[in-house]
Amino acid sequence: MSNLLCVEHKKECQTVVRVVTTSWHDGKGLHTKRSLNLLKRKSFGFEILKDECDNIGADDAARKITNLYEVPDGVYELVAVNVSRDIETGYMDDWDLKLIPFDT
Repeated sequence: MSNLLCVEHKKECQTVVRVVTTSWHDGKGLHTKRSLNLLKRKSFGFEILKDECDNIGADDAARKITNLYEVPDGVYELVAVNVSRDIETGYMDDWDLKLIPFDT
């Protein structure tokens, strides 16, 4: 099964991350960082976040996560949403990502 198809089958792949916000102050100003840390023991199969970062870069991958700055710190599953398909092949050719609360 191709990696793109695996994104659609939750039972065959799952990407779980911990969202952590860190803030600090120094002589240059106030800084805030938002991190998504992969939880390897809860994740399996196709790693959609790694694939996105490898293909389009971390900055663009972060922009594809529709609710990255809306969710509080915690554990989330990263899922594909707003999927569009190639009309000739039927394969997924574009999507956004969304953080969904993960119930441990």
